[in-house]
Amino acid sequence: MSFFIDLSIIGGGLTGTAMLWQCTRQARMAADRHPGLPSRMRLRIFEKQKEFGPGFPHNNANVLPFHITNMCASDMGIFPENPEDFQSWTVRNQAFLIERFNWFGPFLDHQENYPAVCDHYPRAIMGEYLKTRFFQAVALARQTGITVDLYCCTEVFQIQHDSGNFRLSCRNLATGARSVIQTAQVLIATGHWQKESRDPNFFPSPWPALMLRQRIPMGAKVGIIGTSLSAIETLLTLTSEDRFGRSESGDLVYQPPENTRTFCLFSRKGLLPKVRGRTGSYQNQFFCPDILEKILADKTRSNFWEAVFGLLNSDLQSAYGRPFDWDELMNPSGTSEIMLAQSIKDATKGDNRKGDVLWQTVLLQGLGKVKQIYLSLTPRQRKIFEEQYASAFFTHAATQPIINAEKLLALIRAGIVEIIRLGSSYQLLKDDPQGRYVFVYKDPYGHAKKEACPYLVDARGQDKSILTDHSSLTQSMVAQGIVLTEESQPTDTCRDGDGSPENGHHNTGSIWIYPDTHQVMQRWFGQVRPATSLYAVGAMVRGQIIDASMAKSIVRSVSKAAAHLFETAGFPNA
Repeated sequence: MSFFIDLSIIGGGLTGTAMLWQCTRQARMAADRHPGLPSRMRLRIFEKQKEFGPGFPHNNANVLPFHITNMCASDMGIFPENPEDFQSWTVRNQAFLIERFNWFGPFLDHQENYPAVCDHYPRAIMGEYLKTRFFQAVALARQTGITVDLYCCTEVFQIQHDSGNFRLSCRNLATGARSVIQTAQVLIATGHWQKESRDPNFFPSPWPALMLRQRIPMGAKVGIIGTSLSAIETLLTLTSEDRFGRSESGDLVYQPPENTRTFCLFSRKGLLPKVRGRTGSYQNQFFCPDILEKILADKTRSNFWEAVFGLLNSDLQSAYGRPFDWDELMNPSGTSEIMLAQSIKDATKGDNRKGDVLWQTVLLQGLGKVKQIYLSLTPRQRKIFEEQYASAFFTHAATQPIINAEKLLALIRAGIVEIIRLGSSYQLLKDDPQGRYVFVYKDPYGHAKKEACPYLVDARGQDKSILTDHSSLTQSMVAQGIVLTEESQPTDTCRDGDGSPENGHHNTGSIWIYPDTHQVMQRWFGQVRPATSLYAVGAMVRGQIIDASMAKSIVRSVSKAAAHLFETAGFPNA
């Protein structure tokens, strides 16, 4: 039988689950006008793990009970029209989840000690949600008449063009058996990848968490590269002896074990994520979507980011009724402990009489538009953002929940965590005779400093460049030109605000896509154009999609890809 849609989804995690739902829904809507469509559809899902749904970051085998989602549960549902689906599902299934995970009941009791800005659930609970929604989608699709084939423990290690279609080379990781499958459309949804390390004392990623805890002995001094959300989760992994408690004053405290690990967190600016608080009623007058859109439309403007942050500054000054101190923001005079304690206080009590957080109220109103605008920027404009604004932006945009912030503060006050600001020029050396990693840097006063650690964890998060992904699939796609990376863009497509060619580009190395549909860009006979039926969603496009790894962004992106898939197949607006 020939199929109108014959889609292979490489990756059965959050992205694959959302795409499966979108295709099933589109087919059911289209069936009213085209009754034969569902029976002429085939969906294949390939997943390297044993389980479909959780993917790597929400798999119970890779995380521990105290690893919670950094995003609000109300933003993590897989349906674009109902982002609260995850939270409502968790509430409805609370009894089942407590029975399934014996630690979930105590977690809920513990969470009641924290202000309900928004709910954060353990990653494993998100994994259970995704697993449930995945198999519900499979059942609904098959009931509708769609052919659904599932390939667990299966790695797709090569994609090749095949007479207008694609040929997938597959390997069953359990049996070693190989197979070749022909398909008409492909969604690359492989998610995060793990970098390799031949050094037993260097960890290019803090995951899987159990491996990290098993291989770094108690009593060791551990260096952690980064001060972001991933770095904080690394700390919690390696201090997970459940020795947190409340003092008589109500502060969270940590009692280190006798042979405790100690930690140094290294980053260029030494900034910790701000703590998520309540948003208020202040309405932006400057940092608004319509004004931001006008700035983007002004092609003569060369200082785009200065204008954007100028609007943000105007609203912050209006909201606070005083000048906003950007120098203090970028180069805080207080210690990390003082800054974190103040951020927790602001999150719990607010930074004004109404009890909300004004900067967060202002930022969130324009944040969505900034993320959309990022897609339209030239590589040079993105490079300026990364060099001058990214640290401050992500410190405030990727906030940490109070429950984690209080634990971090307790660890700092216990004397086992130090935050070290490296500055822009530093060296990381390997002291081979003693097997230590040595950071050589200058302190804020210009004094030369050295800090050595026998164990080192890179917790800076997923690399943007897919060239750091050593999987056979990624390497073969790049080698054969199945995908192009952003650094392979021709220079004549990169323009300044005045229309003149740029003096170089911002080489992110992520998969180059057409963002309106998430079609992969390919080169045909010297021209670069979107591939008709090859899509990519998720971490591998982070160079273009600033929040590509977040659930809400993934769901939005999948909706675009699914809509284009059905339109190309002749079923628009299904």
